Amino acid sequence: LSGAIGSKRVLRQLAVIAMRGGSTVSKFLLAIYTARYLGLADLGIYGLLASAATMVPAVLGFGMTEWLMRKIVDLPRAEALHLIASRLSMILLLHLILWPPAFGLDILLGEPLPLRIAALSAAILLLENLGVEAADMLIARRRVLLAYWLTFLRTGFWPIPVMAIGLLYPETRTLESLLLGWLGMLIVSALIVAALAIPEGRWRHLRPRLVPLLRNLPGSFALYVKDVSSMVSLFLDRFLISVFVGLELTGVYTLYWSIANVAHSLTVYGLLQAQLPQMVAAAQTRDPGKFLALERHLQFETVVWSL
Repeated sequence: LSGAIGSKRVLRQLAVIAMRGGSTVSKFLLAIYTARYLGLADLGIYGLLASAATMVPAVLGFGMTEWLMRKIVDLPRAEALHLIASRLSMILLLHLILWPPAFGLDILLGEPLPLRIAALSAAILLLENLGVEAADMLIARRRVLLAYWLTFLRTGFWPIPVMAIGLLYPETRTLESLLLGWLGMLIVSALIVAALAIPEGRWRHLRPRLVPLLRNLPGSFALYVKDVSSMVSLFLDRFLISVFVGLELTGVYTLYWSIANVAHSLTVYGLLQAQLPQMVAAAQTRDPGKFLALERHLQFETVVWSL
């Protein structure tokens, strides 16, 4: 029995690594495709949007994601769904509040980003944020493989049909077509998540309750500072390059940054994050020996997969 469980775990790890690796490769190919057929300036815009899609969950998360993931690991389904619905509703509300001033500023500045592109970008940032949160909640509820399948759809699969259509039909080689392909797959992923709420009456427990969530906001300040500072340190340089030297060199930077991101993504998302529920459960036992044993095991796996 233990051998079967171990084999299943290895296969799951291989699937996760394959999906993360596939996502990284497809994004790298998309960067080459965009630079070749759309131009470095459009690649720069895409790079800025991809960076914003990574930063926004941290900025609008207020440090509550990690706390919420720990909270729902062992909660009954009904209580966990209430917290998840509250979290997703809070994110949706924040985006809707920020849209009017963002569009107003774009118009006031003479539309440096055309309104059609700005509208697509706003929708992408919203659905990316919701998708990231939903994947984190699924991981916390030990639905790791499902979370990574959905993440692969959002981040790794959509460039493939976009590039294929662009190669077959040259008229679709535009930034707007690229963003429409991205948005389309985000909608598909969101519909899959929504469909998960239908079986067994799960949808009845999806009534948001923001007040209990907001009560924990002050205690999340340290995590919020950590999340924002880590994201800003990773992606602020891309925005500074676009401001001071232009979008074309931002596109060049995006291309080379994609190469450097491969190893980091495979290690963090393919190995460590998939084990987060086990780490939380080990920490909750308050047994230092059990937690250290898990830590040593993860360190060994990291070394093996790196080699």
